[in-house]
Formats: sequence, C-alpha cells, structure tokens
Amino acid sequence: MTEERYSYGKPGFEEALAGRFDDDVAEAVNLSARLCSLPGVTVPASPEGLAEVIRTARLVAQWAEERGLKVVERTPVADAPFPFLVITFAEHDLDASPPSQAVALIGHLDVVQAKSAGQFEPFVEADDLYARGATDMKTVVATFLVWMARRQQRSGPKPPVLLTLSCTEENGSPEPHNSLSTFRWLEDAKGVAIRFAVVGERTGELEWMDPPPVVGPVCAENRSWRWFRVESDGARGMSALSQIADAIELGRTTVATLNAVQTPAAKTERQPGVRSGFVNPFCLIAGDPDAAAGDAVWVTAQRIPGAAIHSAQAKASDLSLLESFAWIAGRAADTFGEDAVRLGGVEIGQDRNFNTYDGSGLMKLAVHGADAQAVTSWAEGLDAGGIQLEVSSAPIPATGSPTILGVDIRELLDHKQAVEELIDEMRQRLEWGRFEMVNDLPPWRCPDDHRDLVALREAWEDVVGGPCPDLVKLHGNDGGHLAAIQQGADPEAAQRGIGHAVVFGQVGRGPHGPKESARLTSIRPYLDILDAWADKL
Repeated sequence: MTEERYSYGKPGFEEALAGRFDDDVAEAVNLSARLCSLPGVTVPASPEGLAEVIRTARLVAQWAEERGLKVVERTPVADAPFPFLVITFAEHDLDASPPSQAVALIGHLDVVQAKSAGQFEPFVEADDLYARGATDMKTVVATFLVWMARRQQRSGPKPPVLLTLSCTEENGSPEPHNSLSTFRWLEDAKGVAIRFAVVGERTGELEWMDPPPVVGPVCAENRSWRWFRVESDGARGMSALSQIADAIELGRTTVATLNAVQTPAAKTERQPGVRSGFVNPFCLIAGDPDAAAGDAVWVTAQRIPGAAIHSAQAKASDLSLLESFAWIAGRAADTFGEDAVRLGGVEIGQDRNFNTYDGSGLMKLAVHGADAQAVTSWAEGLDAGGIQLEVSSAPIPATGSPTILGVDIRELLDHKQAVEELIDEMRQRLEWGRFEMVNDLPPWRCPDDHRDLVALREAWEDVVGGPCPDLVKLHGNDGGHLAAIQQGADPEAAQRGIGHAVVFGQVGRGPHGPKESARLTSIRPYLDILDAWADKL
C-alpha cells in the first residue's frame, strides 16, 4: 500500500500532523518543515543563499521571542556576513542575568545545495520528513526550540541551558560569526563559560544499525575537522600535476594505513565503518603556457558528476580522481614522449567547497607531434577506470592561474598525532604555494565521568530502556570549536584529546543526498531525554 504524502503549505498538512503526533512533536515537525522550505544554502556560497539563511535566522528569532524566550542576535556586518543566534530562557537573559556557567545546545541553520528537484518543498510520508535540511539539521533545531518553549512555560527555576545557532556550519567558515567566535564572545562580553555542550547533529551514518535506533546515541567521541588549502600563481602544468598527485597519494595512503593498523579492534567491532577520512574535494591546476602552441591534438579526460557525497564520508582507501588524472597524463607521456605532452589544466570541484563533492572533474591534455588517429587509438586502448576520454583537433582553452588545491582530513582520536605530523609533511611538500589551514579543529572525547555526560546518559537510558551505545560521531560539527577552545586553554586536555562536548542527534538518512529525510518517531524520545536530563542539571 502506498503511503499518503502530505506537503508543507498545502491543505491538510497540519491536520495530518495533529492526527498522527502529539502536540509537541506536531509543532516540531511543522516548524522544521517551515525552516526546510527556506533555501539558506552556504555551500556553494551565493548572495541568494546568504539572504535566505538570514531570513531563516530571523524566522527562528521571531518564533522564540513570541514564546517568551530571550534572543541575542549577532547581526551581520561587513567582515562577518552571517548572523548567529543565542537563545536563552527568560530567567537567564544574557543582558540582565546571565549564568556564569552554562550548558549549550548547538545547532545550525544553513544547508548545502539541493541534489534533486523539490528538496525545498518539504513533505511528510510515513514516518519521515523529506527535505533538504530535514536531518541536517533543522528537525533537531526545531525540537530544541519546542523543548525550550515548553520549559519556559513551566513554573519553577530553569536549567542553565542556552541554544546556539550558527549559519556557517556547512561552509565551515573560520570567520565570525561562527561558533568559535561566539563562544569566545559569550565568555568575554557576557561572562558565560560553556561547561558542556550537546551538538544536535544528525546521526545519518548509523543506517547500518539493525534494527535502527529509536533516537541517536550520545556520541562522546568525535573526529577532527581539518581542512587545508594551497594556492600558487606560479605552479602549473605537468610538473604541478605530478607534485600535487604525489602529495595526495602520500596523504591518502597514510590515512588508509592508519585505519588498517592503528584503529583499536574493539572500536571497529562496536561500530563498523569507523575510520579516519581523507578527500581532495577540489583542485584547479593551471595549464602549461605553451599547451596550445602549434598543431596539438587535444585529449579531454572527464568523469561526469555522480551522487553528492559528504566529504566526511570519504574513504582514504578510494583512489582520488586527481591521482587517476596524473596516471593518465603519465601514460600519455610514456607513449608520445614527455616533451610532446602538455597539460591544458585540471578542474575538480569548487574552490573552498570542502564539505560536499560528487567525484567529477575534467583534465585537458595537448599532444604535439602526433596525428589524431594515433592519439585516438591510444585513448581507445587505455583502461581509464570509468573516466571518459575524448580526442579533438580543435583548440581547447587552457585553465588559467592560480593553481588551487583543497584537502579534507577527519581523523579519529587514535590517529591524532600521526595526522598532525602528516599535515606538516604535506605542507613541506607543497611549499611552492601559500598554505592555509581553513579549519584545524581536533578530535576529542568527553571524559566518561563528566557530570553532565553522566546525567545525559542516565536520561537516555531511562527513556530508551537500555544501555546507551558508545559510538564515534564521524562527521564534522560545531562542537569542534568548543573543544578547540578548551584544549587551547589546557595543555593536558590538548595532549589527551579532551573536549567537554558530545553529539546527540535524531535519526535520519541521506544528509547532503537527493533523498534526505528525518525519522519523525525519534522526536518524542529526544524531547523526553532532554526533559529528564534538564531535571538533573
């Protein structure tokens, strides 16, 4: 039997929610759908996406204020174009009576671009809300807001909880207003220290669990969030391709080896697929200046766009497209001579889009001193591993300067020191370019005896009725900013990889994908766990 579909904004949507869910859950679903209808895209960045994410933040601020909560908005300015919201109970007004220590609920309002038609037209089918942002992470944000509004209406003292909502998580912005700058601002300007944080990121990487969890586990351990970018006005052509491919191979194979030999067996047995990740999401290599000189035969090597992949899901064991391009260029040089082959350029991904890639890209080669038939025969006889080769005698414009490389590494805590050493070595190998660490947020684990974690796990187990799994959150999140601050202030915490934050989300599927959805049956247990936990704070 086909499940009936209810579309947000259409007749019958709210009635369907009221008929299937209790009031709190129905309100959370309705609010999430409303937020999901706004295309606040930050990856890739655009003026339209920025305008929509600002609109999303204002909607949230108005919704919270109408329900008696206090909202402080860090409004956009020229050098900090994204808003940031801090929402508190009225009793903990940051401008009047801020708590000296607080527990933060962390979320974000921005999304990546749609990967299928209609993703900004939310609908409910069976127990799922389908929309871009439904599981990453507007349903959790809506749940946080509904929970705070309900607690505000109750009499008695309020827990020292504040909700922090960034608009820069997906693009990993290192600039204000992000979580890093806001946590520092809270302490410096408001006298509020964050003693513990719950990051509400979706737990979409848990599809392997059978049966699926009723709600996300409390993940006390989290991978890093390290991105670097290299740019050069002088590096170009075949030599740059060779140097970059060698560096990518070093990084990728090193991380793959760490996964194979330095990951505790107990961890992989408990959580299949837990690993450090490595990906080269974008690379632009400028062409040789003399690539188009004379009568060249051109070869284009292209892999067409595939399914969008969250960079944090990347496997270091998978050969990178750049390495494949370098192999093809090397085979051409072997066949026609190094002096005969010139690189017209490489174009993979979008500069600074670290968080999403689809495996597509283009390489242009110019072969001199050979006829088109000879080059065609060579191309047809080459096993290029799914990369399409086309031969043309018509000139193809070369890729211009600068040459740009991006690398994303997200390592397990077990691999922290080795990856930091690897990044230093890659920096040295790429010294011909300007090296920029865009994100350098470390892996961390919250100590099991942290009082707020103990209380949260107890609340989880009371509601779910069983032990809380001890799993690792695999994808990047804003909690890394808090861990970085804590480790920066405490050398011992840095050495041991300690962070006073956990990731606790709901259940969803396909974040960043064409069928992203949130499992709505996980909202009620999530609300109940927050209530039971708050009573212990």
